[in-house]
Amino acid sequence: MINRSFTLVDTVLTFLAGRTLAFLETSAPLCSSKKDPALNKSEFEAALREALKFLDRPEALLNNPLLHSRVVEESTRGVAATAKARALVLLSLIRETASGMQSHPKRARGYRALLHTYLSPIGTQEKAAELLDLPFSTYRRHLAEGIALLTETLWLQESGEMLK
Repeated sequence: MINRSFTLVDTVLTFLAGRTLAFLETSAPLCSSKKDPALNKSEFEAALREALKFLDRPEALLNNPLLHSRVVEESTRGVAATAKARALVLLSLIRETASGMQSHPKRARGYRALLHTYLSPIGTQEKAAELLDLPFSTYRRHLAEGIALLTETLWLQESGEMLK
């Protein structure tokens, strides 16, 4: 009789496990996979500029709109991600995208300006310009180019126009 009970229990558990897996496979994803991004381009750019200021303090990003962006949601799909986890994903995404800029000569100058200003700041922008051996106006132009390229690359991912 005992063996029979275990067999029945095993059968019921196997049946329930199969139904649970089938439900999980056919249920809608936890985050929206809509084509339209949650933010328009100008909102996205403003949120990214704000995020750049706090790359060294993830807790300051807990209310940043980019935490609910498509690229962050896709990176945390299937995981019950807290705001803190999303902030870390956002920081990683920004750093990885910026790092990809350094391999192209014309993009590398924007990357270097971003590196010494936001990614690994050395203090003031004047110090960053001095470290890069650039006049301040040239450094600011390079920084603007770096921010624009970073924004455009992330926006293309956000809007679904670029393969990741």
